[in-house]
Amino acid sequence: GLAVLDGATNVLISRELNGEFKLSFDYPVNSDKWQYLKQRNKVVCEGQQFRVYQKSRSKAGTMTRTVECLHVISDASQKHIPYLAPLIGQTPRSIMLTAFAGTDFHIMTEQEVQTLGMQWAMDLTDIMEMSKTNPMEVVKQLIENLGKGELYIDNYNIALVERIGKDTGLYCTLSNNL
Repeated sequence: GLAVLDGATNVLISRELNGEFKLSFDYPVNSDKWQYLKQRNKVVCEGQQFRVYQKSRSKAGTMTRTVECLHVISDASQKHIPYLAPLIGQTPRSIMLTAFAGTDFHIMTEQEVQTLGMQWAMDLTDIMEMSKTNPMEVVKQLIENLGKGELYIDNYNIALVERIGKDTGLYCTLSNNL
């Protein structure tokens, strides 16, 4: 890496299930490390890689600089698929292998997913032909067709699993404390 961003404040990772995965933080105005926060450079936070996509400055009493980053999974949206032939009666994994071919992303094996205590979404499904698309659009269509599934992301390793995490037996209920 180029620098340790030890002066970062208001660090926030936000992740929407099957949606955006972002990092934002404020950085001191007087730091010489600001020069390393160039657009498309990578920032690692909590073991996950993010790319800087926007920097801004504001003055509300004191001058602050804010950096916003998107997870590297957003790189998959940059790969253009001119035409995806129909995939009939396929597993989600085989569809994802086709969609992510030629990218840096690794579609995890069933064994790798089981080691994490999860299970691949296994229902057979169809993806009708798609044109002018990208791998993430294929995944969104896949989830919509299945009516279930959660996209597990760990940097460049991805899988469409039944459910992220394990059932711990804990649950929340609505009750009154009288």
